[in-house]
Order: sequence, then structure tokens, then C-alpha cells
Amino acid sequence: MTEVESMKIGIGDEMKPTINDPDQKKKPLKRKRLEPKLVLDNGRALLENMEKIGSFSASLNCMIACLMEESDLPLFKLVDEIFVKVKGRTGNNESVTKASAKSTVLMTGQRLCYGVASADTDILEDESECALWCWEV
Repeated sequence: MTEVESMKIGIGDEMKPTINDPDQKKKPLKRKRLEPKLVLDNGRALLENMEKIGSFSASLNCMIACLMEESDLPLFKLVDEIFVKVKGRTGNNESVTKASAKSTVLMTGQRLCYGVASADTDILEDESECALWCWEV
């Protein structure tokens, strides 16, 4: 009969840092936190750059994804706003309609709640301020 030798996968125990002394504490991780103002400024700069992009520089899906990112609008208002900004721009034989904009929004993103929402809330259309809605790509 053949002997089977177990495989060692991953990092060996000798490589892992160990804490032997109960009084020794783990080193706290330093986290970098961005200021909310900085995040909003970067988002505004991205939107300004999106408006400067030529009609053939980016696909329609990319443009819509950039325009919807971190928006707090409900679906119907978001689609109207995006349609106004991208109508007249066609690239790669793509034509823009409200239906295509809505389809792209629903396909590429989701609306997340970062606050308090009731159980019977319509996720796509709720406008309550306490829910803190945000579109994520």
C-alpha cells in the first residue's frame, strides 16, 4: 500500500506572528479616513469631466454608470436627469432613449440604504431623508 503524505497549503505557522504574552496587545491598525468634502469634490470633478467627454470616447453604459454613481435620487428622477445629459450623444451605433437609460441604470447599479428604511419601502422610488439612499455601481 502507498503512503499518503499530507500537503501543506498556505503560509507555514513559523511565518505567522504569534502573541505569547497575555499582556501583549495587537498593534492597532491605522486607517485613513477621507473627509466627506473631499469625496464630494472628487465626485463633482468626475461629473464635470464626463460632460467634456466626446460622444465617441466612452460607451453609453460607462457614461451612465459615472452619472449615477453616489446619486441619492429615486429611479424616475435619476433616469430623467441622465437622459437629459446623454441625449444627443451617440457612439458605437448606440441611440439613447429613456428606456435604454433606465435599463442601463438597473443593469449596472443598485440603490443601497445607509439609514433607516421601513420594511414596505419601495427601494427604487423612496425619497425619505432618514433612509440615506445611494446608487452604487
